[in-house]
Amino acid sequence: MLKTKQVILMTAIFILFLPVFVLAAGTVDLPKTGQTTCYDWYGAVIACSGTGQDGDVQAGVAWPSPRFTVNGDCVTDNLTGLMWVRSPDSVSRIWQQALDYANSLSLCGYTDWRLPNRKELHSLTDFSRSNPALPSGHPFLNVQSDFYYWSSTSGPSSDACIVDMMDGGMSSGGKSNGSYYVWPVLSGQFCPHTSVIPTFALPTDYTAYSVQIEPLPDFDIRLQNQGAAMLPSENQNQRITTLKSQVGEMM
Repeated sequence: MLKTKQVILMTAIFILFLPVFVLAAGTVDLPKTGQTTCYDWYGAVIACSGTGQDGDVQAGVAWPSPRFTVNGDCVTDNLTGLMWVRSPDSVSRIWQQALDYANSLSLCGYTDWRLPNRKELHSLTDFSRSNPALPSGHPFLNVQSDFYYWSSTSGPSSDACIVDMMDGGMSSGGKSNGSYYVWPVLSGQFCPHTSVIPTFALPTDYTAYSVQIEPLPDFDIRLQNQGAAMLPSENQNQRITTLKSQVGEMM
């Protein structure tokens, strides 16, 4: 009976205070932007030290070496785990045509190609480069840097997000009247390690728990313990629903 009361008490503590631990101990690991140069107000190159600019701070996860692996007509980005068409065509399409084209593509033995979302498409860009805004030594061919590429990310109106491969800028285009390029992607991991992992100690049978958030936009949350019984499933589900909302706002 005493043990049952302790379990109930620990469950209540877990549910009540986990959001605090998520907000206080949560970390999100994002890749470096590639920017290593700093500029003054007029666009002239200056020394980075002490400027606080991205080229000075150099925040983020370092890019792997090699960044890309070529497999015939496809390229895997070792930073994100995504596979891309190595040589996207130069045909511009309206949004629905872009979706249909990507979804019907068969390449490198795969048939589940799709239009990338805005974060996936933007993950290819290197902020230190332009024309195209891709990492130095990239293996891609036929990338059109004179215009935008469609993403699958749709706004509340009749627009969808587009990315300019000239400078990596992001904008929006009309789905029915905008005509832009298509760069299909194969589903993979958006970021190598994007997670919020609070860990804290609990007495009795519950030693420690962590919350793992898989990469957005389709992230998942799993409750793990480090050597004891899990919380009851109904409490897990309740907490997971709340956490998804909170983590979505954080990221």
